[in-house]
Amino acid sequence: MKNKAMTYILLSLVVGLWGYILYKIFAAVSDEDQGPRTAQKNFVQNVSDLSFYSQKKTTALLLNYPDPMLKQVNAPVLPVEPAVQSPTNYVAPPVENYQPEPQVNIQYIGFIENLNDKKPTAIVMIMDRQYMMNIGDQQGEVKLTGIQQGHILVKVHGKNKTIFKNGN
Repeated sequence: MKNKAMTYILLSLVVGLWGYILYKIFAAVSDEDQGPRTAQKNFVQNVSDLSFYSQKKTTALLLNYPDPMLKQVNAPVLPVEPAVQSPTNYVAPPVENYQPEPQVNIQYIGFIENLNDKKPTAIVMIMDRQYMMNIGDQQGEVKLTGIQQGHILVKVHGKNKTIFKNGN
């Protein structure tokens, strides 16, 4: 008997809850306009005597007075030099044959650390080949000079470069 009573109570609660939900849905989609209502208040304008206020003067400032800081100072007049004409027969210096250095494709993938001595080993991809390098190791023209979590320092063709970690 106890289970039947609990079943009837829960059944009536579920029916009531679904009835409330359906009522809200039908009320929202119905054609009747039940928008928010505004309160109607009648405000009585308080008429008071404002004659003691004066009008603000809107005249412009007169700026034709002499500068008080420069009353007794005579500024010297600087002589104006004529403009010098540039030579018209300019010849550009010869350009040496410039050869750009070849680019080396280097990507820093990440690093691993030795558990015993905490020495980092970088995983570097050079010209589409993967290498595990420690500080001081060299692969071709690329020498690893420093390892950080977000970047490595390499020396390529005698120039120091910073390679940042890939976002992959």
